[in-house]
Amino acid sequence: MVVLLAGTAATLMLSGYFSDRVSGFAALATTETIPESHVHMRFRRGPRASGDLYDRKLEAGMVALVQQDYRKASETLEELFTEHPESSETAAYLGVAFYLSGDDSDRTKAILAQGAQDMQPIISRTATWFLANSCLRSDDIYSAAQLLRTLDPSQINDMYGRWSVELLRRIQDIQNP
Repeated sequence: MVVLLAGTAATLMLSGYFSDRVSGFAALATTETIPESHVHMRFRRGPRASGDLYDRKLEAGMVALVQQDYRKASETLEELFTEHPESSETAAYLGVAFYLSGDDSDRTKAILAQGAQDMQPIISRTATWFLANSCLRSDDIYSAAQLLRTLDPSQINDMYGRWSVELLRRIQDIQNP
């Protein structure tokens, strides 16, 4: 019996059955960057004090994200995060830059998890959305689904909530063909 199961598993792996399922989940992960509205909402307060380097660097990193220049965003935001490792806001957008650069490492997930702890829903929900997608791309479907469920649109009706409902539906479609 064990030999039969092992043989069946080997046949399925060689035939690509498991790799198709894995790539099917990974293919669901977002490639979209943050919307420009994130930058406008964060920096709409008007002129900043000329000495506010934190805000200038954060804005430059966020603008680079919007423009899909993930290398520049990563460099700018990592420098800022090194200066302010306690900043969940910086962590959120740095994690997004890493994710969109194709990095699904444990470090990226830890940085996104720090961003998900931010008190401002726009920041925490952004980090949670990208963390869920990183888990999905890393084949951790359980964690991805758990994170997506926290973005319940009945609590806050935003794009991440609506997208999470759709992504959960698509995950279930693959799991239960």
